[in-house]
Amino acid sequence: MRLIGIFLTAFFGLIPVVTATAGETDQLESLNPFAKSYIKLELVRNYPEATTKQTMAPSVLQPNLSYLHIVSSDWIMVLGGGLKTLERMDTPEMRAPSRTLAIYSLNHETLRVVRLTYPYYLLLGVKVSYLLPSRTGKPPPLRDPIYPTEIGLALSAQAVHLLSQRTMLSLRVDRWRGVNSSKLAGMELAIGIARSLE
Repeated sequence: MRLIGIFLTAFFGLIPVVTATAGETDQLESLNPFAKSYIKLELVRNYPEATTKQTMAPSVLQPNLSYLHIVSSDWIMVLGGGLKTLERMDTPEMRAPSRTLAIYSLNHETLRVVRLTYPYYLLLGVKVSYLLPSRTGKPPPLRDPIYPTEIGLALSAQAVHLLSQRTMLSLRVDRWRGVNSSKLAGMELAIGIARSLE
């Protein structure tokens, strides 16, 4: 919790961080404020939604890794992956093979950039995911017998604080679900830092 508190304090600019100089700020405001590409590391927690609430509970924080390609000052494409973990609840009608359900996910995301006020931006978009439910979060994945492999869809919203053209902090919320069945659905909350590859 202390790490999340420090992150939120830095995000909203309540503690000094390394930011762009005044000259860089003027240049970034008039041009594309982003670098060409970024690598982003996030800490993610998933919460079950809809019918998934009946058999699952939130689990621990997990890391996610993403590559962001800035198409223009208005559009961002994202490729990423990680684990979505949920804790199974004990139910008499279902014997679970393990306590944790680890869902391996590979994602492709398209985001529209909405400038709030420099250096704050809102990113809105959709995400398509390949979801592989597994009995454990350790490689190799062991396919879960209860939950099938799914294609997932999500609506995504992110608040971004651009510290400089090379570094950004983000707060993200996704509402996702599997489209092959109604067994998996959730809300994903994430905090992240992205660094330019240039």
